Amino acid sequence: MQVIELIRLMGLIELKGVKLKKYKVNQMESIDIVGHIGSAISSITFMPQVYQAWKTKRVEDLNLAMLVIVFVSTIVWLIYGVGKGLWPVIICNSIICLLSLLLIYFKFRFTKK
Repeated sequence: MQVIELIRLMGLIELKGVKLKKYKVNQMESIDIVGHIGSAISSITFMPQVYQAWKTKRVEDLNLAMLVIVFVSTIVWLIYGVGKGLWPVIICNSIICLLSLLLIYFKFRFTKK
């Protein structure tokens, strides 16, 4: 039996020893759909701020402590999401982690000395 066929039959995907749930559209429960929608909305929360900071090069009003807290919290959520195999948590926090890291970079890059 091929490995891919075995994985398909098990309904699981291996990612560095962590079993992640593989969702099929027809097996997705309503609460899973809510989770994916919430994840998508949460993922875009920092996009307007990143765009504005990049466009205007003004970051004086961004609080560095808040950005660092968001970055650290997304790392913790990512560990949890991977450990539990929760795709909405993994995807959402990966995006927010990158966006908050980008804002931290902008904070140092665009701060007037």
